Amino acid sequence: RDAFGDWSSDVCSSDLSALYYVITLGLVAIFVFAGSAKITPVFAPDLHKQLTEKGPAFAAIFQKILDDLQVKFTIDPTLMMRTIGATEVVAGLWLLGNRFVAPLAALKLMGIMAGAIFVHVQLQEDFTPPAVLLGALIVRSFLTPSCCASKATTSKRSEEHTSELQSPNAS
Repeated sequence: RDAFGDWSSDVCSSDLSALYYVITLGLVAIFVFAGSAKITPVFAPDLHKQLTEKGPAFAAIFQKILDDLQVKFTIDPTLMMRTIGATEVVAGLWLLGNRFVAPLAALKLMGIMAGAIFVHVQLQEDFTPPAVLLGALIVRSFLTPSCCASKATTSKRSEEHTSELQSPNAS
């Protein structure tokens, strides 16, 4: 780190950028797989069966909240799981998008993971998987490649300027 506490541009531009892409690709794979399992049994029949069996318990938690708020709406557990699954697939793929789409996708997935943690806590189940995914999404949001690229570019320009000033041919 330098005198101001910043990491060197070499670390930022290479190591953190690589970490960003590793986390992103891992999240894409996980969300596309998990979302697909919520929609159809084609890719993971056992997981699909497990999720569809738990769907009514998940929906009951949100239905109770709506009932307590006196909202006249009935949650269909199958539709809820498919909607969450489709959102995970689409938002998971959008993590690969540009600098405007990817943060919105990450924000949507953070909301889904926060909801998943809430549901698992209410059912007194292990909430480690959605908590880890939420943590990875948060870490990813701090490792934007544009940040690393701008620091590397600024550092390179500064080095070029310094070498120009030190060069004997500089006028």
